[in-house]
Amino acid sequence: EFAVNAFNSIGALSEENSEPEKSIRPFDKSRSGTVLGEGAAYFLIESERGLEISGNAPVAEIAGYASSMDAYSPVQPDPGGLGAALAMTRALKDAAAAPEEIDYINAHGTATAHNDVAETAAIKKVFRHAAGGVKVGSTKPYFGHLVSAAGAIELLSVLYAFKNGCPPTLNFAEPGEGCDLDYSPEAGVKKRVSAALKNSFGLNGQNASI
Repeated sequence: EFAVNAFNSIGALSEENSEPEKSIRPFDKSRSGTVLGEGAAYFLIESERGLEISGNAPVAEIAGYASSMDAYSPVQPDPGGLGAALAMTRALKDAAAAPEEIDYINAHGTATAHNDVAETAAIKKVFRHAAGGVKVGSTKPYFGHLVSAAGAIELLSVLYAFKNGCPPTLNFAEPGEGCDLDYSPEAGVKKRVSAALKNSFGLNGQNASI
């Protein structure tokens, strides 16, 4: 109850519940907020030496990670996405990867008014010329917002994308103002994904990219 009341008090929750499966509409003109969900995902992370010993077959490699803190507001991201852009830039640098190498971005994509615009602005800052070619998607409409577990289950969505192509952003019909990227609409895309970036952002300006 505390978590639901806390998110409700900052205006982050959707109140359009007549069709719950359509309540979360990331980047869409009609987006009205997020819905809390429950779930978990776990990963076994091994070093190259560890893989030699275990004999396990890796499904992906963590090439780089970074975080930042924009501290713009207790409940809203920096409108220009400065902190989020810094996390993405640092993650790419840590991975020694160019923006052009990224095929898919699994966005934080909460379907709230402020987050979707700020994240779009941040992606455009970092990817610039590549922004038109990279697929961006949010998988929160599938699970809801799992809060502390959101990053883990959405990272699992990235592993899905490596095998099956970009998962579609459900409920996306018409782009909202300031949301002008390729959000992998409901039909989905079969584009091969070789490298992906995952964003997870939080209250008080916390930003992480992997």
